[in-house]
Order: sequence, then C-alpha cells, then structure tokens
Amino acid sequence: MRFPCYIALAAMPAFVVTSLASAAVTQIPVVNPSFESPAMSACTWGSVATGWTGGLVWHCGVEDQCFFDSFPTGPTDGLQIGFSNGINSPIVQTLAETLVANETYTLRVDIGMRNDFWHVEEYAVRLLAGTTLLAEDPGLLYPAPGQWETSIVQFTVPPNHPAIGQPLAIQLVLIEGIQADFDNVSLTKGESPAGILGDINNDGTVDAADLGLLLGGWGACSNCAACAADLNGDCNVDASDLAIVLGNWSA
Repeated sequence: MRFPCYIALAAMPAFVVTSLASAAVTQIPVVNPSFESPAMSACTWGSVATGWTGGLVWHCGVEDQCFFDSFPTGPTDGLQIGFSNGINSPIVQTLAETLVANETYTLRVDIGMRNDFWHVEEYAVRLLAGTTLLAEDPGLLYPAPGQWETSIVQFTVPPNHPAIGQPLAIQLVLIEGIQADFDNVSLTKGESPAGILGDINNDGTVDAADLGLLLGGWGACSNCAACAADLNGDCNVDASDLAIVLGNWSA
C-alpha cells in the first residue's frame, strides 16, 4: 500500500508539486553522486559504489544494448546507476557537511522504474543529520516503466534543532518490491523554502489544527481552486492528503 508523505516532491518532466526559487544556492559535495565509480563494463553490475555503503552499481546500457532493456534511454546522468534489492537495506552516504541552524537543505534524487518485472513498489529518500531523520519522501513517485522521476526533499532547520552540528547523511531505500534504482543525487543549501506541506492554516506548523481542517474538508472538493486541504492537487481530500499532514507533523 502506498501512502505518500513528503516534504517537497516533483515528478519529471510532467508536473511540479512545488517550485523552488534559488537565492545564493550552494551545492554540497556528494561523493560519486551518479554512481559512476567504480566503472563497470556495459550490462554488468555488482560492485558497491565508491563513497556509499550498501547497494550496488549497474551499467544498465541503452535501448537494446543489454539483455535487460530496463531503461531504454539509459540513466539520467552518466552511464551507471545505484540500486538495491534488499528490503530496508539502505544505500547510505554520510557527508562532510554538518547541519546548520536556519539553513534550508534540498535533496534531489532520480527514481527509476525498470522496464521489466523488477519493479519498485515503494522506496524512500531520506535526509538525516547524524541519526536524526530531517525529512523524507517515502515513495510518492511511481514512474512509468523504463522512465525516471525526480524526488525532491526539503528541510529548513529551526534555530534550536537538536541535531545542529551533526553530519548530514543521505539514505536511499527499497521499502517494497524487487529493486529500487537511483541516479543523479544532489544536495544544496540556500534554496528558498517551498513552504511547509501540510500547514493548511499557514501558521508555520503542521499540527492538530491542520488535521482538523483536513478532516473537516474530507471528500471531493466543491471548488478545486479553493480547497486548502487538497494538498496533492487531485481535487479530493483523502488518505493521500492525510499522509502528507502526518508525514510533516511538527515536533
């Protein structure tokens, strides 16, 4: 069962749930962000990606180059991708960058759906500081077979957050299915906050007041343009919107 809850998420290329304006944006170094090392021969897989723990690297080829025509147009960046076949066994990288108060971090990861039976049913993209989960996308995207979509997770650090000073970390996880495929990982700081998803009353927190508004608006929206509790824009207030509120609940 797929319950979407996320900080900010965009599908590529069809629609964007929320737009992010740039202001003094800084790229945070991620080692081997497109899983190009170690270099594999075409159509082979099996090595752990340099700079990462868990998962493996795959040179998946393009079109009919390999027996498994899993991604006809190839990876989104470079020649290789990272993948995991282990349920809840994350691909992890701990960064040199540490969590800073009042900073906004934006994590982007391309999510692939193989063009065969090795499908991902649910994945997670997580941003952590030390062992503290800051924000995650627990699997809203479901790309078409052979295609990629981009997950965007964003977190703005409160001035008194307990994980300030802890090293940032990225986790890419297969939650359900046979294989989860990832590519083109990037992390920035300094992008304009996209707003807090789930904050229906715009008071800066996601709490019982927002939950009450969501439950009060449950069902089909009578006016789609003025349906504040319809957080995913499908003109219905339902379990998907509830998951967004619960997934972004303020501490």
